[in-house]
Amino acid sequence: MSAKDLKSVLAGNNQLSELAREARRRANLRDALAAELPAVLADAIVSAECDQRTLRVAVTTGAWATRLRFSEQLCLEAAAAAGLEVDCLSVRVTP
Repeated sequence: MSAKDLKSVLAGNNQLSELAREARRRANLRDALAAELPAVLADAIVSAECDQRTLRVAVTTGAWATRLRFSEQLCLEAAAAAGLEVDCLSVRVTP
């Protein structure tokens, strides 16, 4: 498959293109949060998503999850600065 064909598939209206759009959306959200948070916290974030006014963040270790939970208000403020309307934070560890 050529690069042009792959680009066409990803730009289409199918499950693969939907997955690619969702991955870009999450990466953009992660980058927006990282820009607003202190670098030490931002570096631990693997991914982020917003669902039903809940900011869901995945981090690298349990220690970072704890630090992020203690910084909940800072995370919510960072999300607001990124243009999101969120009320609560959910943090999970992802390998």
